[in-house]
Amino acid sequence: MKQFQKWLVVSGFGALGAVLLWACAPAPSAAPVAGGKSATMTSLNTFASGAPSTAVGAASLVPSSDGKTKVSVTVTGLTANTKHIGHIHTGSCANPGPVVLPLEELSSDGNGAGNVSSTVETAKIPAAAYVQYHQRGKGDPAGAGAGIVCGDIK
Repeated sequence: MKQFQKWLVVSGFGALGAVLLWACAPAPSAAPVAGGKSATMTSLNTFASGAPSTAVGAASLVPSSDGKTKVSVTVTGLTANTKHIGHIHTGSCANPGPVVLPLEELSSDGNGAGNVSSTVETAKIPAAAYVQYHQRGKGDPAGAGAGIVCGDIK
């Protein structure tokens, strides 16, 4: 019995020590979130009407700790009251690649300005990528058309 009591005292201190070590250990922290990126967007090609694109804008990409990135896009110089489909592509505006991620449709107001935010999976954004909006909106029978504004993500 004496041997059992000795074991109980020693194992009790061992358990207490483990609890104290656990309680004093630093709390695990979330993985650090990389700083945001941006893209200055310049005109490309022509509008659906055939007129040269005058669209310019900016995109900001802000990651969060949940593995998502908020992509906020502002564009001016669009044709008034039009819709435009957008994407993140791999590559660059000068060396275009395929669509990687769809973005929310951008609608211009009566002055030809529009802004939109999308949420995408951070891990799916390639190291070399760009944001592009196209001539028309989704569902247009003529398709999205050529890009009218583009910006490399930096």
